[in-house]
Amino acid sequence: MLKTYSVVFIDWDDTLWDFHANAYIAMEKAYDKYDLQRYFHSFQHFYNLYEGRNRELWAEYAQGNITKDNLQRERFQYPFRMVNQEDDDLAGQVGNDFLELTIQQNKLITGAKELMAYLAQKYPIIVLSNGFKEVQYRKIATSGLQEYITHVVLSEEVGVQKPNKLIFEYALKLINKKASEVMMIGDNMETDIMGAAEIGMDTIYLSKNMTSTTDYPTYTVQTLREIQNIL
Repeated sequence: MLKTYSVVFIDWDDTLWDFHANAYIAMEKAYDKYDLQRYFHSFQHFYNLYEGRNRELWAEYAQGNITKDNLQRERFQYPFRMVNQEDDDLAGQVGNDFLELTIQQNKLITGAKELMAYLAQKYPIIVLSNGFKEVQYRKIATSGLQEYITHVVLSEEVGVQKPNKLIFEYALKLINKKASEVMMIGDNMETDIMGAAEIGMDTIYLSKNMTSTTDYPTYTVQTLREIQNIL
């Protein structure tokens, strides 16, 4: 018999909202707007430089090793440095436009709407995100999912990022629940799954490419639709 829960915690970017697809479209628009083909072999060349560095920086940010401003500046300055075209003003303009263009995109992970409608009939739903507040609230507002969400907890407002246990404890206090009563759903093994598991939550790992090779997730799924068989 499956365990019952009182509340669902769920990640936002790449669990419900397709950040990678939306960011790719937004970046392509920014690339064209600023005629960046002057500096890069192709859009893919530029994007690959950005994306590789962006992943590294988000990992550093999640550990509290760099600030939000460091992350935002460096991820766009880096591609220009790699082609010997250091232009911090241009990098800043591209970065600002990218954020605005990203918000305008609205592709969801397959099954997100159906899952949220299903879960909302049974549980309060708390979104836990490391995303920046100036964009996350706007993305949520235009996603078509806001009606299903009970609370949004952003790391920037709490002062620590997932996987720090303090953000999970903050969310638990918000709803007056114990960790054992909560299921955490997310696509990032370190920030979502390990962080929640460390304080005693059960977890569902959305692993889009392969099954989990660690002991951390309580369940591993490859699609959001599978979660309805668990909760």
